[in-house]
Amino acid sequence: MLNIKPMLYASNEGKIALAVPVRGRRKALDTLVQKFLENAVNPEEQILGIAHCDCKADADYVVTKIQEKCKLKGVINNYYDLCTGAHVGPDALALFYRVKER
Repeated sequence: MLNIKPMLYASNEGKIALAVPVRGRRKALDTLVQKFLENAVNPEEQILGIAHCDCKADADYVVTKIQEKCKLKGVINNYYDLCTGAHVGPDALALFYRVKER
């Protein structure tokens, strides 16, 4: 009913933690882009990894928005593997990149 999308991250302790709850899918995607731009270390030297559960259009949207703001060395845009995908559920989307600090 509330259309809340939890934004999660891996903590320094190796646990999954809540970064910020967001309302709406598009706002969640834009928040992923914003967090990448704020936290990525030398994005022009990184290969951005994206894993998605059958939401390639959303993954492409995130890549396009990031590339509008900065140049990347490369992008790997792939489906979640079956085992992990079964745990995160449909329409899950994750970014993998080096950050300044968690």
